[in-house]
Amino acid sequence: MPTARARRTGRKAGGGSSEDEIQRALKQRLMTQLHMPENEVCADCTTRGPRWASVTLGVWMCIRCSGIHRHLGVHISFVRSVNLDSWTEDQVRFMESWGNARANAKFCAHGAPNKPRESDDARTVTRYIKDKYVHKKWAADGDPPPKAAPAPRAAPAAASSSAE
Repeated sequence: MPTARARRTGRKAGGGSSEDEIQRALKQRLMTQLHMPENEVCADCTTRGPRWASVTLGVWMCIRCSGIHRHLGVHISFVRSVNLDSWTEDQVRFMESWGNARANAKFCAHGAPNKPRESDDARTVTRYIKDKYVHKKWAADGDPPPKAAPAPRAAPAAASSSAE
């Protein structure tokens, strides 16, 4: 039987709640995405090690660019921290299906200039981000194809010969 404290807080007597476990699993999946080469640099500048994401655009970004995205409004960019915010399964699935390479293939399809450098002033970065996501200055008309799913495993030899 759970202790009075466990009943009050919704936590199991042995430690974290099932929601904590779900969040840990979701954040582990996010960290897997962040370790992919395409996501190791901010989508909108040259800062390495992004820890923020736009769950409406599917991009990973640094803290400075996340502040600029927040000012665009949630109807354009809904920003979440990998470490500080809670995530839903749908949000994580969306980030897994997009990422910086696919998003840049969409939003920079028609000759976008080089991304601002980490050392560029906030005005330069803000102008780039607004041109990219609000004005869609360089965007393709449609979405690029989704990331390739892992190839299915080959059937064992015995199973394929018996099916013939």
